[in-house]
Amino acid sequence: MGSASSASAAANPLIPATARPGRRTRRRGAPGAPAAPPVESRPTYRKQEGKKKKKKDKAATDQEHTFSLTNLKAMYSDAMLCDVVFTVQGQDFLGIRSVMALQSPVLRGILFSPEVKGPLSATNRLMIPIEEADPLVFKLFLDFLHTGQISIPCRFISGRSLIPALLDMSRRFEVPSLTEALGGLKEDDIDADNILNLMLLAKRYGDVELLEDCMHFIKYFADVMFKDKNFIVGLPKEVLTMLLASDELGAKEDTLVNAIVRWGQFKIDSGEEKMELSEVVKDFIPFVRLPLVSGAILNNLIAPLGLVEEEQILKILCYQIDKKNYRTAVIVPAARKKPKMKRILKKKAGVKALISKSLENMISISVDGSVAAPYAQTHDGGACVVGGYIFAHYGNDGSGGNRIYAIDIESGASTMVDLPFPTHGSYPCHDGGNYVYVFEDSDSAHGNGFGRIAIDGLTFERLPDAPAQHLRYSSCCVQGRSFWKLTSDYRVAQFDIDAGTWSTKASVSNPGILMADPYNEDIIWVQFQGQDLSRFSISENTFTTASTTGTYFNLGANYPCFLVPGEDGNVFIASFASSAWNVFDSSTSTWHAVSGYPGVVEGGQCMYDSESGRMYFQSSGGITFNCAEG
Repeated sequence: MGSASSASAAANPLIPATARPGRRTRRRGAPGAPAAPPVESRPTYRKQEGKKKKKKDKAATDQEHTFSLTNLKAMYSDAMLCDVVFTVQGQDFLGIRSVMALQSPVLRGILFSPEVKGPLSATNRLMIPIEEADPLVFKLFLDFLHTGQISIPCRFISGRSLIPALLDMSRRFEVPSLTEALGGLKEDDIDADNILNLMLLAKRYGDVELLEDCMHFIKYFADVMFKDKNFIVGLPKEVLTMLLASDELGAKEDTLVNAIVRWGQFKIDSGEEKMELSEVVKDFIPFVRLPLVSGAILNNLIAPLGLVEEEQILKILCYQIDKKNYRTAVIVPAARKKPKMKRILKKKAGVKALISKSLENMISISVDGSVAAPYAQTHDGGACVVGGYIFAHYGNDGSGGNRIYAIDIESGASTMVDLPFPTHGSYPCHDGGNYVYVFEDSDSAHGNGFGRIAIDGLTFERLPDAPAQHLRYSSCCVQGRSFWKLTSDYRVAQFDIDAGTWSTKASVSNPGILMADPYNEDIIWVQFQGQDLSRFSISENTFTTASTTGTYFNLGANYPCFLVPGEDGNVFIASFASSAWNVFDSSTSTWHAVSGYPGVVEGGQCMYDSESGRMYFQSSGGITFNCAEG
């Protein structure tokens, strides 16, 4: 077999490339959260998400491009056509010499070096070792060279954490098209499942920005994250110390104490620490706000450690019993102050920050502001709120709903976006920050039109028509990188946003309001017309009744219903039925009477803004959206 060129290490990128400087591409996007199946990022498609789309060339050109990509993939996946073997940390990766040489002038010089003897084939492959490279990074690099695409493994969700290493690889082998493609990847997918891996990769590749994003995510999602045993025991001591020392750590003190003890016990059980538990965790206890720790945790976990004097614990217990007369000044303060901001949660798959609510916040609210509405008659209309805008359409505004109003919440100004179809009687929904999805009304001879509006730029894009007309007065939602709605043949319809295709799922018996669960991407909540509140499992394609209400929810009159994220992974569902508001708490499966909610009538447009924590209510005939915060 032939061998690679023996040129000097300074000129050969296959030798450690420590002397190859290069400016790191500045990253775009905000930290975030999603998801589910492997995400395939096509550079052109990703670039279009944040910018105005370029007009496509002729259809024949697109077909030719698709044909060539398909055949390149087929060649790359056929081992009999591969004539090069790269070895990275003991793992072998196949490649096609001619294809790689076209993409990289550096590889061309190596693969077609005069020192490579004889024709290459599947039985006479060129063997090339790669030093100082991560196998996953190099595999992604090879995939791009052969297919022009970057496919990110599910466990990492997006290519964000790998970008620095891939950028180094693109400079090392002089592949500018890879650098450009990396700039188009979505970079906002931090979630509870991948955050430890992301932190390790960020530290490994010196990605300070990503590391900061991970820390930011943990701080604001702390009350949930610190209850996750796998997450806690995987934290290095220095990271746990940094988190506990942060004034922005939004977790309950009982949760923190339990997490500290669990972390210390794991270190002892695993053999990493040989000391007593009190010695292992003693550096963490000063950061706990002891007056906020419950009596049970103080007695059962804090006291046995012997790190807090008995007298101090007694003083805290006295304070908790009689806060009015017992001075907090006698209690030693913690090294960590109480967070000043509200608890903020991050959702998976790129959805922006979610502000959660407690039951107390939900059952009693008061209107404290308003936003001007462009039209008063909400009957046969719909609305959603995202990105600082209320997106509303009105079926009786004289256009038949052939337009949607983007209402700037701060200024009150409205911008009209024309639509190619009527929306009379349908609802818009959003994906958390990029698009608002709209679909065609089912009245009279109307069709199956479907499309979306870019929040950045307010431009409309038509998407493939739905398989059937929508089920009148039913709403829609985006969950797990798919758009979901009910159709006139009483089926659940799914539009795969990445694939651009429709499919039909389970059957239903009534119209319903669809609400994506912000904590579980497998669940869609559905308030059906009638008395059934149900959960739809995407993976199982089944409905389960969560509650049977005591009042009749009338979608024939287009009454409102909306979901609000709770503080502990639960959800609240506010529903207007029989002239009254009630709130469902998923943690107890109970309904609660509420106060302060504005009265609405048929066609009320009511919703919750998870970015600001505010509720918006427009009653039919009202010229404003009333605003309230629990």
